[in-house]
Amino acid sequence: MELIKKRLFDLFETAIVFFKVVFFSKFFLKLPKTRNKNLIYFANGPSLRANFERVLKLNPTADIMVSNYFYKSNYFFDIKPKYYTICDPSFKYDTVMEVEMFKNFYVDLFRIVNWELYLFVPYVFKKDINNIIKCFDLHNDFIKILHYNSINFNIDNFIVNKLFDLKLGIPSPSTVAVPSVMLGIFMGYKNIGIAGVDMNMHQKIIVGKDNILKIVDDHFYDITKVVDARPFYRETAEKITFTSAEIFLVFHKMLKSFDAIGKYARYRNVKIVNYSKESFLDQFDKM
Repeated sequence: MELIKKRLFDLFETAIVFFKVVFFSKFFLKLPKTRNKNLIYFANGPSLRANFERVLKLNPTADIMVSNYFYKSNYFFDIKPKYYTICDPSFKYDTVMEVEMFKNFYVDLFRIVNWELYLFVPYVFKKDINNIIKCFDLHNDFIKILHYNSINFNIDNFIVNKLFDLKLGIPSPSTVAVPSVMLGIFMGYKNIGIAGVDMNMHQKIIVGKDNILKIVDDHFYDITKVVDARPFYRETAEKITFTSAEIFLVFHKMLKSFDAIGKYARYRNVKIVNYSKESFLDQFDKM
């Protein structure tokens, strides 16, 4: 009976995936081709402060990918990354028009980049990006906007690798590191190093006297180390915070997504190395 239930559930999950693909994924999205086999993805976790220079020295010829607010780092102009990834729904038009930090992301990026940069944006953001560019009259010939399918596949069977091969979706993108690493695999990199992907946020959350969930939201590029806990928002514009149950479910999804990435990387014969000793990821070799 349990086996029958499992197979029926798997069938149901597969049907949902195909529904998502048909109605929300874009077929034949093109990604840059690479001759380089080595990619380094620099995330924004605080551990990167101690590891940045070492990772660069170990991978002097690797292409570089960054994400979110990496441009605030003093290293941004030094390394001139080839790729930039965003994924958070807060980067969509409605939030950008209401929250200054998300507006500044686009305005600043389009103002300062003076080398060829591929900006990866979820396909479902396409209209939002076009509206943002038009609204703020943004122009930069160095920035090439490319789209990827951010539809998440939560199934665990032989079909998922074929769907990934067709670039029709990714594991649940609860963190921008998920699409960043998947894009590296999609583009044909065989050796991917990740640094600053700490995934230890659960160690930095508290529930205040007011029962509001808060987090010490520290990033490697912060000029002064963040020590005060701030409200942990699920909806930034509406100032809606996570509950404890919600945030631990998010953490679970994050780690499950990296399980899926690990399986897919082995299927594609891609080696992923994690350069953060503080990281809670246990799917990849640590350097």
